[in-house]
Amino acid sequence: MSIQHTQRVLVTGNGRGIGQAIQVELIKAGHVVMGTHGWGGRHCDVTNPDEVQELFDRVKATMGGLDVLINNAGILDHEPFGQLTVAGIERVFRVNVVAPLLLAQEAVGLGAKLIINVGSMYGVTG
Repeated sequence: MSIQHTQRVLVTGNGRGIGQAIQVELIKAGHVVMGTHGWGGRHCDVTNPDEVQELFDRVKATMGGLDVLINNAGILDHEPFGQLTVAGIERVFRVNVVAPLLLAQEAVGLGAKLIINVGSMYGVTG
């Protein structure tokens, strides 16, 4: 899928890997891009509603709104199945399930019409 015309885009998980590559390519294509890493000299904890609100306040102030959200942030708990902890399971759930929903709600509130949720093969293979 290609994004046509100049768009205002927010990319989560843009600190490295796929998210960073997405951000670089969007900037090369002429889009206005903001990410959850590197804003205000730090990264946004996407599981913290206050930080998400602060991020979207900054998006509104700097970009005037939002056209596209790319939910790319995600984590994997590398503990063996028998050693999973409730805290670890909850952390993975907050980052991989709750955060994208919080971000999508805020994005729609700023006018986003396109939300892309990036997944991983680990969602299928475990």
